[in-house]
Amino acid sequence: MILLSLKSSSFDKQVKEVLEHNGITIISEGADEYACLCPFHKNTDTPAMYVNKHTGLWHCFNPSCGEKGSLRSFGWEGANLKKEFTDDDIIALLGGEEVEDSSKVDDFYEQTRVEDYSNLNTLLSRGFTKETLNHFEVGYYAKKNRIIIPVRDEFFKLAGFIGRSIDPDAYLRYRYSKGFSKGKILFNLNNAKRFGSVIVVEGSTDCMKIHQSGYPNVVAALGAGLSSQQKSKLSKYFDKIICFGDADSAGEQMNCAILEACRDAELSVVEYPEDYPNDPGGMDSDQIKECIESAENIYTNLFK
Repeated sequence: MILLSLKSSSFDKQVKEVLEHNGITIISEGADEYACLCPFHKNTDTPAMYVNKHTGLWHCFNPSCGEKGSLRSFGWEGANLKKEFTDDDIIALLGGEEVEDSSKVDDFYEQTRVEDYSNLNTLLSRGFTKETLNHFEVGYYAKKNRIIIPVRDEFFKLAGFIGRSIDPDAYLRYRYSKGFSKGKILFNLNNAKRFGSVIVVEGSTDCMKIHQSGYPNVVAALGAGLSSQQKSKLSKYFDKIICFGDADSAGEQMNCAILEACRDAELSVVEYPEDYPNDPGGMDSDQIKECIESAENIYTNLFK
């Protein structure tokens, strides 16, 4: 997470930090603004987005796009993201308990932050690094003993929270904030969309592990199913797709859904070597690299 203070004398530097943190390419800068490649459409040559150095307000002037907003759109903490959620959202995530006082929601985002990472040992023991957990803003909520993973849409707007219980015997291992529709989101699309190719997995932790292994062009469907909105986003942003579903019937279901929906793309499918973990989240970086590099192009395979 980026922690920035609002000091006018250095605000332009903070604007630049936010842009660079979110992978937005700055082509040039003037006295008052940055000229950038717009991340909301395929802008690869002449910069279409201009960001005011003094206010953080930005606008894409491409007629087919026209997106505009403030640093809030890029997940800047100064935008007070926690206030985008209501009492009901947090209640649903934490298991239906009553709100104890009005500060609970206001403090929720603050309370999930971690400093010593000791409460994230369940992920650290699976090979996740602190850098990866920080990149994905992973936190911890002590009252419910849950790991908290924020989910953003392709425009960097906070769309919801995933709550993952640390207790392996919990009745519901995963909870989602109220109103969060998984079918409208591809986890990490906000970062992956700037690449021409993408690796598609099922879960958020699968996505995080592949990112950590050197493949930032990865998204997660947050389940084995694939909605029409998710299929549309894959077709919109990517020309090459590698299907990396789990090594089970659900993973095969996701792979088949992608192959059926994205026929205009170059499609490949990962084949799991014998004795490998049955999901990428359980693999190490070498295993993940071997799987991705040896993924078979579906059309080449058809005509062998």
